[in-house]
Amino acid sequence: MFPRQTIFRSISLALLVLLCAGTGSAVPLSYVGAFNQDDAVQYLFFNVAAPGTVTIQTWSFGGGTNSAGQVIPDGGFAPVLTLILPDGTVATSDFGLFGCGNCNPDPSLGYGDAYINVPLPEAGQYIVALTEYDNLPGSTLSDGFSRSGQGNFTAEFANPYDPNPPQAPFLDYWGDGAKRTGSWAVDISGDEVMTPEPASVALVAVGLVLLFAPRRFSLRRLPRV
Repeated sequence: MFPRQTIFRSISLALLVLLCAGTGSAVPLSYVGAFNQDDAVQYLFFNVAAPGTVTIQTWSFGGGTNSAGQVIPDGGFAPVLTLILPDGTVATSDFGLFGCGNCNPDPSLGYGDAYINVPLPEAGQYIVALTEYDNLPGSTLSDGFSRSGQGNFTAEFANPYDPNPPQAPFLDYWGDGAKRTGSWAVDISGDEVMTPEPASVALVAVGLVLLFAPRRFSLRRLPRV
């Protein structure tokens, strides 16, 4: 059994490392996932320490390699990126119609992944919302999105001249109702961009409480679940 002082020093060191990881130099943030229906919304949060430029890029429509070095296959739904300011105001939105940064645009349609590159006016926590076209934002976060509650709305994008049209979800508005997948991938980068504090810090804090709590709250007395 390790002495209590030794355990305390070990947990304290781990807590310090985690805190430093949450406030260190900025690194690109990479996220991947999948929707299960058309009106889904994925919110991604990031902090900036000072005003600076942010770049937000999807990869899943045309495919490519994200900032984590992961190869992202093409074929994902038509993405929409929305940047929301700390006060809840929508700053800008993009769906890749007029260029897509470093992505691979569809050669026949001329559009592809969504891309935002803008200066941020202040330090604080920002939100990126990812949706499927044409689930578009209002003016503020509280306004929600135009297709919320409409389920698999892309059924209306099916080509009426196709004798065996594919079924929603994930039919492409721009490609005559072509079938896509629910996969998505987003990168967020910038000199001042930092991830929020890791949840692991809270777990270490709980460990400290358990270590120094009275005996009546020891792990042996906790009910099984």
